[in-house]
Amino acid sequence: MCKTKFFIPDALVDPETYKTRSEMTKACEGLWTESKRGLESRSFKDVIGYMPKEIYIASDTRWKDYSFGAVNTLQDAGCIVFAAKYLLDFYGIQYSSVVELADEIASKNYRCWRFENFPKVFSSYEATIEDAKQVLPDDCNANCLEEAIDITGKIVGIGGRHVLFDNIIAEVNAIKQIEDTRIVKIEEAINILERGGFVPMRVENSTYHGNPTKTGGHFITLTAIENNMARVLDSSEIYGMRTLPAKQLFQAATVAWKVM
Repeated sequence: MCKTKFFIPDALVDPETYKTRSEMTKACEGLWTESKRGLESRSFKDVIGYMPKEIYIASDTRWKDYSFGAVNTLQDAGCIVFAAKYLLDFYGIQYSSVVELADEIASKNYRCWRFENFPKVFSSYEATIEDAKQVLPDDCNANCLEEAIDITGKIVGIGGRHVLFDNIIAEVNAIKQIEDTRIVKIEEAINILERGGFVPMRVENSTYHGNPTKTGGHFITLTAIENNMARVLDSSEIYGMRTLPAKQLFQAATVAWKVM
């Protein structure tokens, strides 16, 4: 399959679609969690999936200092971009550069952020005074974002919307989002690798790194399991790859997607 031009769907949808999508997401996450039962005593057969020709590293000087939407750089917060790039490469979808893809992802509302002192989530490409006014007190007379920051607090990145991967996979394969794009059993992930695919994942950093001080989530891509060790593509690693116990990886994973 080869596409020369591809447009990622916008992350934002109407309320009814959002509700339906959220219900399906919750159901899939419940099944995935259920599949982890007995994981501590499980062993895995050797399976080698798809390995890309190019490895993407967040610290690459070609893009490490490039702004990723409203806050942070690709080196600091671009793991969703690099994981998506592997997915698009697999499908033969060409982008002129990683930064072009980052811009499209951010402009399509997949890059989430908030003001430090308020919980409301935003996903606009850049922060503006109009955004700030949505959380500022009515009696605040701030005329520009710089003035508003004194009350709102600084702009803080809070990751990327998982549905990016669902939307890409569904769009390319003409299948249903979430229902047909999510993995709900660990055995499915193994089978996908066995058939020559790979598995994008969102993991909890504390479990993934075995360090409770590491908070938040991270997007990586599972490509193989050998001797019960998982090989993943991880843009934050110096060589773009990491090996860790398969049990630890699956325990850390909160969402996984079907790519084959």
